[in-house]
Amino acid sequence: MKKNLAKKVTLSILAGAVLMSSSVVWAADNPDIAGWNKDDTNQRYVWNDASNGEVNGNGHNFTYEFYGAYDSSNTGVSGGKVAISSGTFKDSAFIYGGYAYGAATDNTVNITDGSFESGIYGGYSEEDTANKNTVNIEDGTFKGDYKIYGGYAYDGVATENMVNIEDGTFNGNIYGGMGYSGASENTVNIEDGTFNGYIYGGKGYGAATQNTVTISGGTFEDSAVIYGGYSEDGAASLNEIVISEVDVGSTFGTIFGGYASGNANKNKVTLKAENAVYYGEGIVGGYSSVAATENTVDITNGTFNVDIYGGKGYGAATDNTVNITDGTFNRFIYGGYAYGAAIENTVNITLGDFESEIYGGYSSVTAEGNEVNITDGTFNGWIYGGRTGVSDNNNDTSEAINNSVTISNGNFSGNIYGGYSDKGDATQNSVVISGGTFKPGSNSFIYGGRADKDATGNSVTISGGTFGEKNASNQKSIVYIAGGYSYDNDSESNNNTVSISGDANLAYAKLYG
Repeated sequence: MKKNLAKKVTLSILAGAVLMSSSVVWAADNPDIAGWNKDDTNQRYVWNDASNGEVNGNGHNFTYEFYGAYDSSNTGVSGGKVAISSGTFKDSAFIYGGYAYGAATDNTVNITDGSFESGIYGGYSEEDTANKNTVNIEDGTFKGDYKIYGGYAYDGVATENMVNIEDGTFNGNIYGGMGYSGASENTVNIEDGTFNGYIYGGKGYGAATQNTVTISGGTFEDSAVIYGGYSEDGAASLNEIVISEVDVGSTFGTIFGGYASGNANKNKVTLKAENAVYYGEGIVGGYSSVAATENTVDITNGTFNVDIYGGKGYGAATDNTVNITDGTFNRFIYGGYAYGAAIENTVNITLGDFESEIYGGYSSVTAEGNEVNITDGTFNGWIYGGRTGVSDNNNDTSEAINNSVTISNGNFSGNIYGGYSDKGDATQNSVVISGGTFKPGSNSFIYGGRADKDATGNSVTISGGTFGEKNASNQKSIVYIAGGYSYDNDSESNNNTVSISGDANLAYAKLYG
């Protein structure tokens, strides 16, 4: 069994004068370096465990790999350290704080500056776990097909690994931790820099749990895709992304708090950056190929040219939430979206400008108990408490049940539906309005429930607000208000109600039960 190699290495490759006990000027790539064992056969440097070593050189190119600690047995490594302050590292010059066939624990790579085209690993384990390894980056240029990993477990779990970035230019992928068997409690922290690759708090083929990406500055291209936690074959739970501030001109691509082929539970995305503009395929609290449950997107500010989902599931979406304090929104918003049932999902809006549709819950089969709650804002799109679309299996069972829209104030120009069924019944859905201005450019509709088949027990309750208008040309814009509406002449509309109280101005409204 081989003895573990060095616990700590400091590699300082500085452009400029050589500062060593004996003056050396390197004329070739991959020179001999004091304190390192250079293995030309395997093209690598390994620290020799004699003492902490520091190498100063004249801006060399490196094609050999660097290992702060290396063990080819199953003993494992811990405490390995590589510190780089300058130099050019080609695509074959992989850098490992610690590398082992056993567990890799508490290993570190520190980078002050340099140019990197290779993979960087705080700790790497071939057959065991990667735990509490770290990559710290102050600055540098990272290009080509490189990847940065706080910790990597090829055949195990990656836990509590971390990548911390102060500045730099990054064109590749970044992982707090990656483990074939799972990834938990891994972190990526970004303070500044330029990014246009993929960023993962944690990624694994097994479960991805409690991984985090935190961004407090930097410039991001719309090709930047961010995952709090990503699971190829398991569940994603309790993962989180927090974007608190970024540079002016930053544009983000797709963002997932948690992404899973299994269930996605209790993942969260928090977006506070006023300067950020969002594009891509979506902002999703939790995405699942099975069921998305209790995922959240919290938005304080920003400009959104992308669909937003509290939770999205190919099976069910349940108890997912989107909370919006302010911002500009040009695409669809869904509390929950499912090809199966969408149940008890919510969109809460305090303020903002909205140009497109808003859904508490959207389903191809059943939308039940979903809500949209609006305090204020400007709304030019349609609003649905819950909606069912046309079912993929062409059945007649899609239903909208007990969904609601509640409005306290705001300006509205589009249709509003408590519940809407494209191919089925609408039952016990509601719209409650206590204030606001409802002035469409042309006629609009407010329905408690709208059904393709039967509309039963739906309601609209109004205690304030102004509905419709007559413009300067004496043209009227009418708001049609109905408790329930059935599109099919052969179906029924029963026990639907409209209740009026308070000081609502209904001069340009038409009411139907």
